[in-house]
Amino acid sequence: MVVSAKKHLGPNISVICREQDRSALTDMGVKVRKTIQTIGGVIAENENGSKELDLTYEELLRIHEDEVKGSILEGIV
Repeated sequence: MVVSAKKHLGPNISVICREQDRSALTDMGVKVRKTIQTIGGVIAENENGSKELDLTYEELLRIHEDEVKGSILEGIV
């Protein structure tokens, strides 16, 4: 996820993540701005905070909701 965020936002990003993920991200050299309650994933911001990329599981599920529902229904039928 961090690689994807850097690709879209530039090399100097900061992230918002779960407290449980903070140390792993800081070990990778990523600046953790604050923590949030989420199932997982990160919200990444570019260096000046003008662009944001939400890669939390909740947001990704929301974006792909129709595909997920379709896959579930295919498994039931």
